[in-house]
Amino acid sequence: MNCSAVQHNLSAYHDNELSPDLRAAIEEHLHTCHDCTARLAAFRELSRVAADLNDPTAPSGMWEELQTKLQRQARRGESSRSRTATTTSMRRRLATAAIVLLALSAALGIWRYQSSEQRQMRVAFGAFLDQFPRDPIAAQRTIVTKYDGQAVTLDEATKKLRYRPALPTSGDALRLEKMYILRMPCCTCVETIYKNADGETLAVFEHHDEDPGWFSNRPTIRAHCSGKPTSIVQVDNHLAATWKNQNRYLTVVGARDVEEVASLIAGFQQPDTQ
Repeated sequence: MNCSAVQHNLSAYHDNELSPDLRAAIEEHLHTCHDCTARLAAFRELSRVAADLNDPTAPSGMWEELQTKLQRQARRGESSRSRTATTTSMRRRLATAAIVLLALSAALGIWRYQSSEQRQMRVAFGAFLDQFPRDPIAAQRTIVTKYDGQAVTLDEATKKLRYRPALPTSGDALRLEKMYILRMPCCTCVETIYKNADGETLAVFEHHDEDPGWFSNRPTIRAHCSGKPTSIVQVDNHLAATWKNQNRYLTVVGARDVEEVASLIAGFQQPDTQ
């Protein structure tokens, strides 16, 4: 069973509405497909958020106001058909109002959930920034555990992400150590661990949206490095920096100084063939 067929049936699978054979086929696919498993997890989370929402109540006095208007129309001697049309119109307005209230409640619930997840992500990434200069292995282990990190090869990452992760040009003095896919609240990120010429560890995150909130409340410098607008923060005696690279963003953690940040930015600039 392919991804398209599985995703078409995820709602029925979640609600236990499938035949045993079809359910078994979907479960077999889910055991080997991270994308479909992630979609199912997102679907379950949305269902949980929706289930936790309270039914909206009508604004105070709405029903009394409606009754008064209907009685006023009746006293004016309108025909029965006119009164029916008016009542129907008011009921439609109330139904529309109820739908709007439900939509607003759902949107508010999802926004609160997303905001909470994003706050937690900023705290987690802030802890990663603090720990990385002192103990990059421990910092890496923590963030991989928290965000369901999956170690992948370059080809595996390209297949799963449907784009080829950014790599420095061959002339750059970086040695690729490890590559991970992280399921972060902002997006599915790819993180690559490098060693520079001095044997120091650097982490490079590739993500879809710029998120300076990753740097929490740290003082941030806005500068142009190698022609790119760049956000830079000091982390102990190292730097972290974010810049746009083609149609995505790169965040590096562990650079020694601004000159290395500029060198990294220049090294990652290459034609986008994706």
